[in-house]
Amino acid sequence: VMFLDFEALLIPMEKKVGSATTYYQRHDVSAFCLYTVSIYEPDKQPIVYRGPDAGKVCLRYIEEEIRNTSELYSINEPMTISDVHRRVLLHLSKFCHICEKPFCNDDKVIDHDHATGKIRGVAHNKCNINYKRPNFVPVFVHNLDYDLKCLVKALTSAEGRVDIIPSTEEKYISLMKQCGKLQYRFVDTYRFLQSSLKELVDIQTADTFIHTGKHFPSH
Repeated sequence: VMFLDFEALLIPMEKKVGSATTYYQRHDVSAFCLYTVSIYEPDKQPIVYRGPDAGKVCLRYIEEEIRNTSELYSINEPMTISDVHRRVLLHLSKFCHICEKPFCNDDKVIDHDHATGKIRGVAHNKCNINYKRPNFVPVFVHNLDYDLKCLVKALTSAEGRVDIIPSTEEKYISLMKQCGKLQYRFVDTYRFLQSSLKELVDIQTADTFIHTGKHFPSH
């Protein structure tokens, strides 16, 4: 998954639109931070950019991450387990490691990570089939309606199909873009956590800042 946040400069201006409206400032996108969380690359660093064309630069980094993910998904390593170990594991396992329900018959299979070959556990055959890699990567943004405006120009000039589901002319329910075999989807965390970032941070305890503590241990 990816987490994204934009910053903008408020530039003073005066532009009269009609008889009753005057624009007195504009928002110029000046910076962004893009952070990818991956079990395969736990040491990835946040990407912080300040400068011109922040929207286009951000989109370029997002699609680079999507291509990296697509390469990981193309790996298909065999299980790192012997036949004897496999039979013992199947015999001893009583619960599916995915749904955590008991096995009622011999409908058991070994579930393994196709990228590494490591065994994840024993599962129902149906659970194992459904426990597959998604065909999209979520990009989480808090207050998507604002941040997405920072990307609109970059998206209109980028290659690949873009699907937008609007709720109004200025608000979006969802935005998805195809990049090779994978799609990335912008998800608005504000729809699930309807508070400001400051309020959400203030109610947390120190031990919940896992990724912040990893990259900023002194804060």
